Amino acid sequence: MPKSKPSPKAPDFDILARHYLSLGLSKHPDVHQHVANVDDLEHMPMLRLMTLAKKMGVDPDDMIETTEQQSEDTQRYSDRFPAFNGKIEFDLTVEVFGKRVTRKARADYDYTPEWPYYDLRKKAPYEGWPGSKIQVEFLTAPEEDGDLGDPTWQEIGALDIGEVWNIIEDAIEGKCKTEDAERRRVAAAARQAEVRPRSKKHH
Repeated sequence: MPKSKPSPKAPDFDILARHYLSLGLSKHPDVHQHVANVDDLEHMPMLRLMTLAKKMGVDPDDMIETTEQQSEDTQRYSDRFPAFNGKIEFDLTVEVFGKRVTRKARADYDYTPEWPYYDLRKKAPYEGWPGSKIQVEFLTAPEEDGDLGDPTWQEIGALDIGEVWNIIEDAIEGKCKTEDAERRRVAAAARQAEVRPRSKKHH
């Protein structure tokens, strides 16, 4: 079964209103006029958040409702259209009683990062709902593994070790950052290509 990483954004129900109010205020264009560090809003008590909202001319209830709806829309979009998906291959080595066995392995992933990425559907930078779905498989070596027939990809069920998953996730994130940089480069080149013909017409 693929291993899914739950979103770190989902709050418990008893702090839901405070979460959405702090999140909404942190994205308000005038927030820097009222607080020195936006990150402090995440830990600010509800009463102080409501007082701050009123100083900023914001209705707390309206902001909570609006921010909650935006968050739900973002989560649905990211669930339907993950930021990145693909495969990453690597060698998997297991040592048992002093003997090592190495097999080719791969991780199939759907991944939406915590950082803003270039969304190919929206054709613009976008901050989605963080989460990942990863399935790790290894390629069998029939003669050595006692199987018959050609090599096949089989799911690995013995990788529930946090450190191993962290290594795989770090590799996936690194690959996604590289892909994101390439997306932005291509988009910038396309924008420049659109501008050049127009500029020539004026000469």
